[in-house]
Amino acid sequence: MNRPLVATFAACLFATLASADTSQNGAILTIDEGVDFELGNIGAQSYTFNWSDPDNGPSFSNVVDPTLVLTAGETHTFVRVTGSHPFIIMDDSFTPFITGTDGTFSRTTTNRADLDAATLEPIADFTTDPAPSGDVITWTPEPGDYWYTCRVTGHRGMTGRIQVVAAPCPGDTDDNATIDLDDLLNVVINFGTDDPAGDTNADGTVDLDDLLDVVLNFGVTCG
Repeated sequence: MNRPLVATFAACLFATLASADTSQNGAILTIDEGVDFELGNIGAQSYTFNWSDPDNGPSFSNVVDPTLVLTAGETHTFVRVTGSHPFIIMDDSFTPFITGTDGTFSRTTTNRADLDAATLEPIADFTTDPAPSGDVITWTPEPGDYWYTCRVTGHRGMTGRIQVVAAPCPGDTDDNATIDLDDLLNVVINFGTDDPAGDTNADGTVDLDDLLDVVLNFGVTCG
């Protein structure tokens, strides 16, 4: 298949395909682009998260204490929109103080020193105080496991998990960290075979999933 024809084919697919920035599996929400979170609350029991996917995507309202799966390198903001319950983000050193499961985590400690020791630094930058302060956390995280909670020591149920995963590079068949026409050709030429040169997801078959990996990420530079 010649390159102009392949490029035309890719353009047609781009015009008809789209992917959501947020996907949900129960209490676990995976967000693959930077978003702005507005944080409400249900009394002193739970935080509620509100956000919209970029580019006029769907909105999510009053999601209770979700586990957030974010991508490293994407910038997110967090702001409290009600008048109590300061929100903090902590590193995985806080894990021994956590009990429960996704969506219903709680912490076992009410010791302020435990909270402060695990809060990302500088602490003021990773604390969003209640409205109307306008205080905002702006965060571009690195891969790892994190926790959020209320800084009021007795509010143990206002707790949840944030997992930050490394940025993927789907569609990169030649490991040059760029999704381009060469990757598309590798998939098209090997379509229907088990040749790893076109198998972007390593499932043993070069098929539509591999083609979509390339087309949906065409022009992306990873790393």
